[in-house]
Amino acid sequence: MSLAGCVSPSPLVSLHPLDPGAVWIAGREVVQKRQDDVRVAAALEQQDGENLAIRVEVENQRDEQIEINPSTVTFVTCKDRELSSCARARRVINPEQRLAQLDEQQSRNTAAEASDAAFYGPLLLLSVVGDVGAIASGKGSPTMGYQTSEIADHMDASAIRHGTASQSIASQRQLWSNVALRRNTVFPGKGTGGLVYLPIDTNARFVWIFVRPVGGKAIPFCFEQTVKEVY
Repeated sequence: MSLAGCVSPSPLVSLHPLDPGAVWIAGREVVQKRQDDVRVAAALEQQDGENLAIRVEVENQRDEQIEINPSTVTFVTCKDRELSSCARARRVINPEQRLAQLDEQQSRNTAAEASDAAFYGPLLLLSVVGDVGAIASGKGSPTMGYQTSEIADHMDASAIRHGTASQSIASQRQLWSNVALRRNTVFPGKGTGGLVYLPIDTNARFVWIFVRPVGGKAIPFCFEQTVKEVY
């Protein structure tokens, strides 16, 4: 039996906090830290395709407002405990950039859908008119209607393709708009939270995440990564 075209399942990746004091909340292993009257909690939410989704929650215990911006959240992957094994620091995925990309995709998809409709619509009309004329003149044939049916099938396939793309874009937009951690002003005594996404590095053994309130110090969280191959 040919194995051409077979796709291996992705490995399962999980993170376990190494900082002391981790507790379990709703199935999540959560660790929290307090620095300069800012309390931050972090936990692995889930593996999302080629990314890891980390839940980050921030509480402002200061007397003045602070700002949380995903552009100041960074991560480092390390193959072992030696600093020399660590890759360079990178920012987590920026939700604002993703939203802008999704808007561009939707704009292109809408334009392509209109273009397909403008192309196939007149063809279908002309084909139908031709079939009706042939029947009226007594020049019908056994293959009559095949072209009309084929054009209609192309129109249906185009509508399904563009509709599926629109649904996918809308679903992703909802995630990056409402689920991901976005830029927030956090007033005294208030909090905010959301998911930050970072690309998976299956060669890493440790993952460091640094949550930095705008203008403040970075708060580090260390996780041990485990990778389980799926066969």
